[in-house]
Amino acid sequence: MKKGFIAAGFTLMFIGIVLLVGALINLGWDITKLSTVSCKTVIYSPDDSFKNIEICSGDADIRIKPSTDGKLSVVCNEQEKIKHTVSVENGVLKIGFVDDRAWIDHISLSPEPMLITVFLTQTEYDSLLIEDGSGDIIIDTDFIFGSADISISMTGGHGTAGGFASVL
Repeated sequence: MKKGFIAAGFTLMFIGIVLLVGALINLGWDITKLSTVSCKTVIYSPDDSFKNIEICSGDADIRIKPSTDGKLSVVCNEQEKIKHTVSVENGVLKIGFVDDRAWIDHISLSPEPMLITVFLTQTEYDSLLIEDGSGDIIIDTDFIFGSADISISMTGGHGTAGGFASVL
């Protein structure tokens, strides 16, 4: 009897692998076609001046780079029900997010990561505050911050683990 259950388990596993490979072949090995959420790129360009930066991103990867065109821009890869907010308040560039997903929407497949790329026009700022879930944080070495506080939560904004920060 025990051998029958083991054989049935291996048979079902083999069938699952065959179905997965068949589906991937049918999709031309493009796993982005398996996504259950739609993503789009949104560019924010606030005009006010600031000396401090605060980013609260949930689980997004964060990149901070110098602007190539001399204009401040925040480029966000957004999902259908997760939108970003970008504003300048009292000399602080604030980047956040609004998660309008219902609990069932958390069960999804998105091979495209959430990404926030901040293109800054100056090289010196008074402070940098980043609160991130499990996303990666990469800051170009062209910047000088009077103080920097980078926090990566092990539980993330949506229950995932990980995170990595580096200066390039």
